[in-house]
Amino acid sequence: MQLERMFEVTLIARGHRPLKVTGPGHVLLSRALPILDATENLIVAVRELSTKQVPQLRLGCVDSLLASIGPRLFRSLLDKVQRLTVTSGTTGVQSRGLLNREIDICLSSDPLDESEGVSRLPILTEPFVLLLPASMGQRADVPVDIGQLVERLPLVRFNPASHMGAMADLHLRRLGLRPPRGIEVDSSEALTAMVASEIGWAITTPLCLLEVRVERRPIQVLPFPGPGFSRTLYVLARENEFAELPEAVANAASNALRQVCLPRLLEYAPWAERSIRIPEGEPS
Repeated sequence: MQLERMFEVTLIARGHRPLKVTGPGHVLLSRALPILDATENLIVAVRELSTKQVPQLRLGCVDSLLASIGPRLFRSLLDKVQRLTVTSGTTGVQSRGLLNREIDICLSSDPLDESEGVSRLPILTEPFVLLLPASMGQRADVPVDIGQLVERLPLVRFNPASHMGAMADLHLRRLGLRPPRGIEVDSSEALTAMVASEIGWAITTPLCLLEVRVERRPIQVLPFPGPGFSRTLYVLARENEFAELPEAVANAASNALRQVCLPRLLEYAPWAERSIRIPEGEPS
């Protein structure tokens, strides 16, 4: 009756037994059934998305995080994602992938501040540190004179095109230092190998050292003297996509960093505890 009043037509011929659908009623029924089916399918899909699994997730992750928390992070996503594709690489690779829609969610140290429509969830802030050959015998409680260090040994740098290399170069310029561009590398493994071989000194972060097991090498990890500087790692995603999944990734990453990485970091850099910040995540 309500539909008949709405359309101002008779949809059911009530003078017949059994009741018959009129011509307009047949038209309405034929058009309405697909809509009802689609609505039911939509309800099922939305409920599955919010309570069960995303069909596919393309996750990007910088190398230092992939090596340290990758397996634990991926395990936490198995009940949320049907198909997980992981891309590793530098911060620049991850940032471009997200902006070009080649990656759905990425873990990166570049917050993409100049890009609109990006959500940024911090998962770790860590200080930059010095790497020195152990043969130098530098005491951890005595600040290193960077100016003298520049004169004594070459600086082994990350490639300046990388986010890490650019941050280190910028801070040195703020201090009025411009070490000669002698040795540039593109991996933490190469960086620590150069320092362990007494070729030079380096600037890196504690997390980058986890993947190379620095505790087994003749290297000292020391605080950066004077005004220090740090980097923050984020979970980045395009706004209004994947519902609560970015928050779930950030929560799992923070928990893994706190429970797995932090104790190892403090084994070779106990003085860094006051400078490392990991947001409190929900229990996993």
